[in-house]
Amino acid sequence: MKITEIIWLNSFVQKIEHKHAVRLTEVDQFFANRPRIQFAESVKVPLPEQFNNLDDAVEFWDTHSLADYQEAWRDVQCEIDIKRRTYQISLDSGIYQKLRRAARERGVSAETLVNLWLQEKVS
Repeated sequence: MKITEIIWLNSFVQKIEHKHAVRLTEVDQFFANRPRIQFAESVKVPLPEQFNNLDDAVEFWDTHSLADYQEAWRDVQCEIDIKRRTYQISLDSGIYQKLRRAARERGVSAETLVNLWLQEKVS
């Protein structure tokens, strides 16, 4: 496997920082040091019949792989009605760090701040 690029989605950055207490720069340093990653065989825990609440479901799926439960998959009917599109734009790491700082000072997310600034610029 060869990883050539990392796309940092804001939701994952926030999860890494808040849930795992790891800064984005630490992750970048880890990958810059060319680590050897060894994949372990997953241990399958029985899938609960139902979850007591959303938090229990989130906790379970945060620590388990959907791929381990293919026998529980079933076809479902769904309707998709996309009302909003999200676009990804690559940013230099230094620019992103400055953007996050500016957003934090204003009490908004980096995504919100970028949208506000771009709206001002293109209007």
